[in-house]
Amino acid sequence: MIRRRLSGLLILVWALSIVISHFIVQQVQYNPLGKQGIIALGYLARDMAAVPALLVLAGALGTIFLRGIAGLLTELEQSGLAVLLGLGVLGVIVLVIGLLGFFPPMWLGWLVMASLLTVLYDAGLIWLRRTWKALQIVFEPEPDVFVRWVRNGVVILLILALLLAMAPPTKWDALTYHLAGPHFYLQTERIVSCPQNHFLGFPLGVEMLYLWLMILARPQAAALLHWCFGASMLMLVLGFSRRMGRPAAGWIAATVLLVSASIWREFSWPYNDLALMSYTMAALTVVLIWDRNIKQHRHSQRLLVLAGIFVGLALSTKYTAAGVAVGVGVLVLWLSRRCGLLYSVRAGGVLTAAALLVFLPWLVKNLLLDGNPFSPFLWGTTAFDHLDRWYYLRSGTGLGGLRLLLFPLEGTIRGNDSIAPYGASSGVLALCLLPVAALGWKQRTETDRYIIRNLLIFSLPPYLIWLAGVATSWFLVQIRLLFPIFPAVGLVCGFGLAGLGDTTIRSDVSRLLRPLVLIVLVMAVFNSFFEFVQIDPLRVAFGMQSEEDYLDQTMGVSYEAMKKVNALPQDAKVLFLWEPRIFYCQRDCIPDSLINRWWHDRQLEPDPHRIIAQWREEGVTHVLIADWGMNFLINEESELGSLSEEDVVALGKARKADMSLLWNESGLYSLYELKDVRP
Repeated sequence: MIRRRLSGLLILVWALSIVISHFIVQQVQYNPLGKQGIIALGYLARDMAAVPALLVLAGALGTIFLRGIAGLLTELEQSGLAVLLGLGVLGVIVLVIGLLGFFPPMWLGWLVMASLLTVLYDAGLIWLRRTWKALQIVFEPEPDVFVRWVRNGVVILLILALLLAMAPPTKWDALTYHLAGPHFYLQTERIVSCPQNHFLGFPLGVEMLYLWLMILARPQAAALLHWCFGASMLMLVLGFSRRMGRPAAGWIAATVLLVSASIWREFSWPYNDLALMSYTMAALTVVLIWDRNIKQHRHSQRLLVLAGIFVGLALSTKYTAAGVAVGVGVLVLWLSRRCGLLYSVRAGGVLTAAALLVFLPWLVKNLLLDGNPFSPFLWGTTAFDHLDRWYYLRSGTGLGGLRLLLFPLEGTIRGNDSIAPYGASSGVLALCLLPVAALGWKQRTETDRYIIRNLLIFSLPPYLIWLAGVATSWFLVQIRLLFPIFPAVGLVCGFGLAGLGDTTIRSDVSRLLRPLVLIVLVMAVFNSFFEFVQIDPLRVAFGMQSEEDYLDQTMGVSYEAMKKVNALPQDAKVLFLWEPRIFYCQRDCIPDSLINRWWHDRQLEPDPHRIIAQWREEGVTHVLIADWGMNFLINEESELGSLSEEDVVALGKARKADMSLLWNESGLYSLYELKDVRP
């Protein structure tokens, strides 16, 4: 028996060796793009291996922690909650490793991953089996034609986003801090204070995972992980709706989310919004399961702690998750009210304690590095003073009156990633379908009413907090700040529309709205496909186009500016004005993370020549000026006090007297060398 098996194995190895050798030789020798393509595929394979390895490790850890309550969850929820919980744990572990300065080289990083996966083999296998079963459930035959079409559209959108994620990163926040932060830490070989980039004082739970992936693979792997965060969120949405008896509601909710061009694009960007949405949905899922188990007292305390952990993980992603934390807290108090005041206080205390304990590492990290637990806010840092605090919020510049109340409608119609003050698209379906939840309220099932009511109770506090911000500052108007409540809003829309299918509840309205949903979805698929064709990520992913050419084509003159900076002497220290994106900078670059450096320095010292002298004392040798950014502030935000004509005139004097022009491109960017002595 052993001889036969060994013979078969040798034949298999022999056959595979010949086939692989044939294809390698054919591609390298006879295909002009073969060698470059094979190298690109090798890098892509490493990216595609690093992310699943991290997910399996996270899923294994989460599976261990969720033992005992798995029976309360659907397969989709088990898989989603486990991987999110594990990713949160791994983020804290990477933070500790970074603070200690123990970043491993690539080979050791992979060895650590292999060792951990071996140790957690059984738990990882359980998670993989559950995930496979969950995917089988998602794609099982669907008798409802409407749901079938919706599912197809959602899958197409997810595939397009996944392919886009394979391209090199080019998006603003990724190059400013989501990837620039981990890149900086890897360059310094440990996590250190970086006050000149105020974003690095924010909680960086997701960015720690990006950092680990950048040890194992390329930055592209970070975008793939963000896609997986989004997929986990959708798994929770679908699993939740199934457990509540409305599978169609989950697919409608997924559609509400993905027809938002901004949310769909984030599936291909290395950002952190989808992670925040995922942790929020996880906390909601656990809280509503906890509510169903209060009377039986089965696992109720453990579930409440788990909900608090997910709230803490949300806070570990963004400071703006404070609104979500308030929403979950209000929901817990509301649901526990029938058990008496003492129980409500205890439940709120358990939730809060668990959330703060999970959030604590980021407060400690900021206290150790910047002397400020909520860096850069509260009392600021060495590079974030009272002027920066005023500039960051610009209190008194918010919306008011009727526009404030109607802004959700305005944002739905006009919202776009590139248009201020919206900063994102909310999609058209959320506001269209939200009122549907009120139709036939008394005729709806008790479960539907329970879900809609409680999801709206959760959503109201974050919405009101956002609205207060909109009334306070122009820079808090961004629709993106509402993304954490979108899964809940999508489910309200989903349960609202799915419940109309009952024969006793205005089924005529349902027959009209379902085609409308399909039309919007088809339009989103077409728009996404055209965007995919325009970006053309597969050419660079498969080596038919170099990364350098792709970045030149996609980023244009901003990448050309980075190349000019990288051509400077090795000891150059380059100060950026109105340009915060430093990811592709290979010199000692100081970002203008608040886009206010010149304004700020002018507030402290009106004389431009003295400002330059101060820069020389700080070791600055060169200055890169994003002229387009300066002109935008003058032309579009002059009424907000972002920059004055006097500031521009002062900079002009400094350019003539204290700087030597090295490069200028169409009035968009200028690169200067500081003169040694002022004339």
